[in-house]
Formats: sequence, structure tokens, C-alpha cells
Amino acid sequence: MLSAPTRFAQKYAKALRETPGLEVFLNCNCIDFNFDPQTRRVSSLTVADYANQRKELVAKHFVLATGGIENARLLLNSAALTKHGVIVKDGMVGRGFMDHLNVDMGTFVLRDAKGTEGLQYFTTDEFVKKHKVGKGNVSFGIVKAVKSYGRTAEVKNFFKNLACSMGVADKVRFISDFRCPGDGSIGTMLEQQPDRRSRVTLAEEKDALGLRKAIMHWDINEADLKSIRTIAMEVAKRFADSGLGYVKLNKKLFGDPGALELGYHSHHMGTTRMAMSPNEGVVDPNCKLFGTENLFIAGSSIFSTGGATNPTMPIVQFALRLVDHLVKLG
Repeated sequence: MLSAPTRFAQKYAKALRETPGLEVFLNCNCIDFNFDPQTRRVSSLTVADYANQRKELVAKHFVLATGGIENARLLLNSAALTKHGVIVKDGMVGRGFMDHLNVDMGTFVLRDAKGTEGLQYFTTDEFVKKHKVGKGNVSFGIVKAVKSYGRTAEVKNFFKNLACSMGVADKVRFISDFRCPGDGSIGTMLEQQPDRRSRVTLAEEKDALGLRKAIMHWDINEADLKSIRTIAMEVAKRFADSGLGYVKLNKKLFGDPGALELGYHSHHMGTTRMAMSPNEGVVDPNCKLFGTENLFIAGSSIFSTGGATNPTMPIVQFALRLVDHLVKLG
């Protein structure tokens, strides 16, 4: 079950204020990393507020942890890191963007609805190795109610419920894809293969702080299509073999890739990937940016691949690992 939204300041403000050695600055935006080419160290950060007042922040070590898109955008925007060759044109920074694939696999019919709430299938390591595909997490559930989002949610709900009650949902799904109450809904969280063509680059347009905005290019490659189709076929087979019922796979899974209906989970990963060399990634196994001695990256942007689970716990584990490393460095 998804947790309720967390108001970070309300929940953690007291702890942040009272933690020894911790200072919190609000409306303080990183503008550039000031770099000393002799020591290969970031000497300070240039920061600015929304009135464009600028200051320099000095520290022994710096950790960039602003998310899978923003980490790459800030590095690509850095005049100092670019000038001294830490960030190079058409290098690995921003490349390898991944999200978990949310695919419309189809629907299902149950023989007996009892005991099937929260039914899930996970690929095994053996299956992944045998078929040379990514990992997958496929979940089954019965739609309880029509759901819509956005400012016109109530209007959308009215028309969707009307279509469901009249039995004409199949006729109007070319306008808006939705499931009616009682339908079997299949959800997916599938691993995407890293691809250099999927990347964050910079637009010419700048934000209020003078930094160039991000451009996203997200590709689905042949390896991803193979994973989607192989996992879909296996899940449908296992579902039937188990006696639960049958799965009606979406025909678009096996047709023109351009017609494939894909959603996203907003799990932004891979744009500063961890690797053994700068030819293959952006940070080393200790999360240190290649070409620097004291700039580290945290978050899911360092993932070399995404697996098929929510990224929150791996992010926390990598953060704790980085803390241990920084403590050892002193």
C-alpha cells in the first residue's frame, strides 16, 4: 500500500534544527562548482537565492544529491568543470537515463476472486539469465473504482463511470484508456536496459538563475521490447497453469513498437551511473565523480541498472554507504 504524502519540513524540521553540526539553508541554489585543476578538488560552490544574491560555500567534501535529472543538469551546466575537462561534450554525464517500464499488458479474468488480492509475479535470476531479459515485477488486482487525476478529474470520472454502466467502455477507450470496476488490471514494473541514447541534455533556454534547462530523450530499445514480450508471455502462461484464470494480452505488445502503450513510474535513474572508468560511467564505486577528489554523487542517478523494484531502499543503502566512506576520509 502506498504511504500518505509526507510534508518534509513539518515532520523533520525539529530534528534538522537540533542536529549538531547540521545547517539547513532554504532557497539556496547551486550555480557552479569552483574547481582547482592542480589539486583536482572542488574548492567551493557558488550558490544563489531567487533575488540572485550569490555566495561561496566552502567545504572539505561535497555531495550532489538533487535527483536523477537535476544531478546531470547541474553537472552539465558547470562552466568550471567543463573548462577543466571534468565534464566533456558527449561524455557519459546525462546518458543511460532509465525508468521502470509501466506497460499496458492487457487484462485478466479470474475463475475465483477469493484470495487473489495483491497477487504478484517476479522474474527469477534463472529466468532472466536463460532468456537474456531484464527483471520484472507484474501485479494483478481488481479495479475497485474508476480513478482520474488532474483538475478535470470529476468530469472524467463521470463520463468513465457512465461508459462502464452502459457497457460501452470498449467503444470509447480510443479516446481515454481506462478500466471499469470489476475489470482485472495488470500493473508492471519492468527493468529497462541502459542505453546511451536515452539522456539528459541542455536546452538553450535558461531558468531564472541563468542555468540552461533540461531536455529529456527517452528511448525504448530492442532489448526492452524483448523483456516486455517475454515476461508478458510467461506471466500469461503461469497464470493459466496455476488455475487462476486466463490473461488477455494486449495485441499492441506484439505489433508495431511505436503503438506500444508505455507509462512511467517517475523513477529517474542512471544519468551519473557508477562504473570502473569514465568511459563507462560518471562516478567510481565510492560515488566520487571521475576527475575530482572531493565531489560525490548520491541518489538513483548512480544506478548502473534499475532492477524491478522501487528505488527508495537502494538509494538509502547507497547513501549510508557513502556516509561511511566520507567518515573514513575524515
